[in-house]
Order: sequence, then structure tokens, then C-alpha cells
Amino acid sequence: MHFLIRLVLPLGLSLQVGAPLGAQRAPDLTPASVAEAPVQYPAEAVAAGEEGTAIVALEVDATGRVHDATLEKSSGHPRLDEAALRSVAQWSFRPALVRGRAVAQRIRIPVAFQLTSEGDTRGQPSGAATMVAWLMKLLGGIVWIFGFAWSLVLAKRRSILWLSGMVALWVVTYPVFLVVHWQSARRSLPLVMAGMALSSLGLYLSSVN
Repeated sequence: MHFLIRLVLPLGLSLQVGAPLGAQRAPDLTPASVAEAPVQYPAEAVAAGEEGTAIVALEVDATGRVHDATLEKSSGHPRLDEAALRSVAQWSFRPALVRGRAVAQRIRIPVAFQLTSEGDTRGQPSGAATMVAWLMKLLGGIVWIFGFAWSLVLAKRRSILWLSGMVALWVVTYPVFLVVHWQSARRSLPLVMAGMALSSLGLYLSSVN
């Protein structure tokens, strides 16, 4: 069965290391499998936008070491082929087993080089979107502070008790103050609501971007 294991590399690159292809199978044989597969994506190939899959044939001995790695199918780019051969030669494998005893086995491994920097950055916030969200939160905070200060002024005009309650627990006291002294308190309400709305919008934009 042929399946692919996806590994994420630095610089938003990725490669795919396949399971052995066309390895000899027998009822009592457990095929060799990859244990550790570091691969270096050549910087020159990245700059040139080179992608492709190289198939490497190799022998895994009874200790899991690689011998006689050769290129069976080119990726279409010599730099990627060389990187695949160079990397596979340093891999470690779990050796094939016959009735529980480790044996050597000849296998073929596909190594797929793929540039995924564009895909990896998809969904990340752009500089403009981040700036807009930040400005919305800043503007909302400033507007709310003015509304808050105005509500304190209005509360002080009513009584020191209202002012004390507003300072200590504004979120609870302000709605009560609006109900009790609606005619005067409503003047600060547009600023308070605008500030909260702008701040909420900024937080929302930050979350979705």
C-alpha cells in the first residue's frame, strides 16, 4: 500500500516521504519502514521555484542503515534529485523482519519536494488588516474613555454616591444610572456605545484575520 507522510519544513516548505514502493512481500515479512527522514530543500531550488518527486531505490540492512542509494526516477530537477539522494543516504529505517528477525531489503522511496509558503501564509493576517483592526480598537478605546468621563461628570452632578458607584463598578452602575436619570444620562450614551462598538469590531477583525 502506498501512503504519504507529510512533513513541515522551515521557510514554509514541505516535502512528502512515501512508504516503500514495490518492496518484496511475503506472508511472514514485515517490510522496512522509515524511522527518521530529515530532508534539506536546496535554497537554490526554492529560489527557482523547483518542485517535483524523486524516487530513490536503496537497500536497508538488518540494522536499519541505508546502502547503495540510486535515483530510479528523476524529479525533473537535478538539484532536487541530488538533495533526495543525499538526504536518503542519511535516513534511518526500521529494518524488514522475517519471523521477527531483522533482514536486509531492497526498497524504493518517493520523496516529493513541494513549495507551500503561499499556502501556509493563507489565512494569516495581512499588514493592512492588522493595522485596521489595531486602529479600530484604539479609536474605540479613546471614544469609550470620553463617554466614560462624561458619565462620571453627569453622575457627579447628581450626587457623590452616584459618582462613587460609577468609579467603583461602572459596568453595573452606569446602566442603572441611565434608567434612573435617563434625561441627563442619555447624553453620554452615544459615545459609550460607539466606543464599545468600535472596540468590538476591532477585536472581531483581529480574530477573523
